Amino acid sequence: MTRDGIRATAALAKEGLRVNVTLCVSPGQALLAAKAGAYIVSPFVGRLDDIGLLRMDLVRDILAIYRNYGFKTQVLAASLRSPLYVVEAATRCSTIHSPTRGWISF
Repeated sequence: MTRDGIRATAALAKEGLRVNVTLCVSPGQALLAAKAGAYIVSPFVGRLDDIGLLRMDLVRDILAIYRNYGFKTQVLAASLRSPLYVVEAATRCSTIHSPTRGWISF
């Protein structure tokens, strides 16, 4: 996420386009994306795993912020690297909108 990306999100949202802000790695970025009018924000939980952070904490924090402030931005958990991530997203984050998976096939 960059400043230009947030500006583009705001401009496109004003035109009625649905914008998915990807590579979100912090609650602050997710808040900025929602304020700019993002339709979807995609926290990359697998990337957090790479640097030793708790992956689902980010998703829970984003969901709490959106609930607390009434944002309609949806959360799409991205970069889920194993079936365990999908289960964790589904069980620990009750209002997550859609988990995505990369190389995993069921």
